[in-house]
Amino acid sequence: MRRKFIKKYSFLLISVFLSLHFTLIANDKPAWLTDPQSACARHELCAVGEGTGHLSAQIRARQVLAENFEVSLSAQTVLTQSASHENQNQVLTGQSLEEIRTRLEQTTDIVVAGAVIRETYFAKESVFALAVLDKGHSSKVIKEKMKAIDDLNQSLWNKRSRSDLYKILQSFAERERLEQFYHFLTGVSFSSPISRTEIYQARDKLRSRPVTIYLSTEGSTESDVLKSLKHEVIRELLAQDYKIITEDKPELLKNAQYRLVLSLVENPLYLNIKGFERVSFELIGTSYLANDSSQRGQLKLKSEQTARNKKQAGERALQPLLKDLRQQISELKLD
Repeated sequence: MRRKFIKKYSFLLISVFLSLHFTLIANDKPAWLTDPQSACARHELCAVGEGTGHLSAQIRARQVLAENFEVSLSAQTVLTQSASHENQNQVLTGQSLEEIRTRLEQTTDIVVAGAVIRETYFAKESVFALAVLDKGHSSKVIKEKMKAIDDLNQSLWNKRSRSDLYKILQSFAERERLEQFYHFLTGVSFSSPISRTEIYQARDKLRSRPVTIYLSTEGSTESDVLKSLKHEVIRELLAQDYKIITEDKPELLKNAQYRLVLSLVENPLYLNIKGFERVSFELIGTSYLANDSSQRGQLKLKSEQTARNKKQAGERALQPLLKDLRQQISELKLD
């Protein structure tokens, strides 16, 4: 009887002790919960994330870190401001801005991936994680990105065609955004070796010598895919300060310096899946001097898509073709 009594009350005392122990732990909250930077050195950036579990708390901590660091593109104000200068001159479109945001998001992922989870705190219903990012590591990643842009721009600047200057101006919004991140981390600037003023002066010289292109289509002229691609070609060339003749009147060719022919080849591919089709779409753009048949440049883009029917496959092929078109249109050599 006495042994049972001792056993019963020993268990009770242990339970009370454990209850008091965990209550003290829950009440003894670390300072970094409300002041993340208190747990970090001057060369570090810190953020706290809350989640229902250990993993979700870590993910949220990195998200908060990205937002505080201004790498996150959820705040688009600065990007829009840095791009507005180009928008006034129709250099950046909505699609261009979206591509810039995508590249900056990739930079965000690279930078934030270097963060480590230094502390974890378990509350009653939530888990908190402290993410720490070394400023030196992050600034190095961003500087490498800027140098890559500068190297590409320098090679384009050496040629200085209409399409080359256009590409440089397109890169400026991304380049300036990265420099803002770099300055935030280091307190110093890393300016572009080529200024906007120099680019605009070079572009004005080219504008003083207008170039007109006679544009026509061949092949599947009624294709919705070809119509969309033709529209994008016109938009890109106008943005690069070319003049375009789109009327199908050969007599107007005398008013142009170049002739550009677009064609779309659509071929069904073998696919042994019932109810689906696989189709190849190839856009071919060939440029010529207006007064003879000698080829100037050529652009070939291809996309293969699987869908319920040809129309749906064409809709899926359009976006990758448009993306490649914007990146490779300089292959037409219209300058």
